[in-house]
Amino acid sequence: MADTVELSQTDHGRRVVLPPGATLLVRLSGQPGTGYSWQVTRCPANLTPLGANQEGGGLPGGSAAQVVSFRAEGPGEGDLELGYRRAWEKSVPPAARFRVTVAVTA
Repeated sequence: MADTVELSQTDHGRRVVLPPGATLLVRLSGQPGTGYSWQVTRCPANLTPLGANQEGGGLPGGSAAQVVSFRAEGPGEGDLELGYRRAWEKSVPPAARFRVTVAVTA
């Protein structure tokens, strides 16, 4: 079975090394009831986005974790960036950012 690596806000700015076929889970907290969500703003060519889901957030205005998953493909290195923003506010800078450098090595 391929490796799974999970990252959170505390990993912002890190460099992560993955083998091909590994799954990368980025778990970031937010408040979905405000309209904000974590959106991928930059993804290196060697990662394939697999989707996103939400954990928690059952109470109105409560916090929840958004989990965005990726699969490591071929070798290479690049920055993965996510921005915390409202989808309809395209010209407004993200309220928060998350960035890691991802290296996929054999």
